[in-house]
Amino acid sequence: MVPLCSVKEALALFASELKEQREKEDANEQLTMGPEHELLKRREMEINKLRKDLENANMMLENSETTLRRKHQTVLNEFSSEIESLQKQKGKAEKDKNQLMLEIDNVLGQLDGAMKAKHSAETKLEGLDSQLSRLKCLTDDLQRQMNDLQNLKARLTAENFELVKANQEYEAQFITLSKAKSSLESEVDDLKRALDDASKVGHDCKLC
Repeated sequence: MVPLCSVKEALALFASELKEQREKEDANEQLTMGPEHELLKRREMEINKLRKDLENANMMLENSETTLRRKHQTVLNEFSSEIESLQKQKGKAEKDKNQLMLEIDNVLGQLDGAMKAKHSAETKLEGLDSQLSRLKCLTDDLQRQMNDLQNLKARLTAENFELVKANQEYEAQFITLSKAKSSLESEVDDLKRALDDASKVGHDCKLC
């Protein structure tokens, strides 16, 4: 697109040339009032037409310039509105991002607490498993002792009263140990249920 200032300069130069040409023709008209008079009149009419065309061109140029300025201002206003809207969206996105980061930190804190609780429960479970293993070994040993006593009882049934009495004492000891075993197994079952509940709580915290 040709700059408006260049078009104006060209039109001004063209008008100046027309003016000089008219002045020359007026001077010639003073010198020659003969057969060329009609030709000069026609030239004058042509010049007047060109001058009118020049004025129309200037008017169109001014109108075009005004229209372009209005369009330019409209585009600037639209850009300003878009920039303002983008800035608002950016602010909202930053706010949402900060809120999300807070929520993530909260969830991570809960997860960390759940993992610590799980680790503590697993440590307790390992200790309980170790105790249970020892109790099972003791129970197996007691069971073997009871079997030995029962075998001894079968062999010594016909023997004297003192041996029978000793066997009865062993049986009483076994009953006492069996009760202790049952009590310990009940405690172990209670601890396992408590551990299962703790594991479920930790799992629920992970899902949050």
